[in-house]
Amino acid sequence: MMRKIVILMLIIIATSSLAFGAEKSLEPQSINKKHKLTRQEIKSQLLAQQELIKNNRLQEQQLKKELAQKNYEVKQQIKLLLRKNHTLTPEKLTLIKDTIIKVKSDLRDLKNTAGNITPILAEYKGHIKNRDLAAAATNLDSIISIQQQRIALLKSLIISLEDLQKCLLVTT
Repeated sequence: MMRKIVILMLIIIATSSLAFGAEKSLEPQSINKKHKLTRQEIKSQLLAQQELIKNNRLQEQQLKKELAQKNYEVKQQIKLLLRKNHTLTPEKLTLIKDTIIKVKSDLRDLKNTAGNITPILAEYKGHIKNRDLAAAATNLDSIISIQQQRIALLKSLIISLEDLQKCLLVTT
């Protein structure tokens, strides 16, 4: 039983993000309510959802690495500005302040999504154990939705840091 849980967790962790080149629909797959799906159709849908979750997780990890790199680069630019005693124009300062406000907001939103998947995953495991595949599919839809929200926030943060880098660019 423990081995099954570990394998399931590994599958979910491995399936959580999209590769950069292959974008899939941002809409979570949902069960067609007009006609009753067979058990096999639901199982194949669950597998597709698990694959999407795996891809989302990978994309999220990649974006986090990219965000960390951008953050490091911005910090280095700030240190360079401080060493050179470079002054910024009031327009640039205003733009920098606005960007920082946006970054803080996105970070707060990202922090608010942290831990939201764990209780849904616990429900999912219960539904699988009880063989309630339709409810399990709904849980996976919820996980995909949260992941996509996190991915969008990470992309927004990266763009904001890129904007900040442009503002901090020192011309000598």
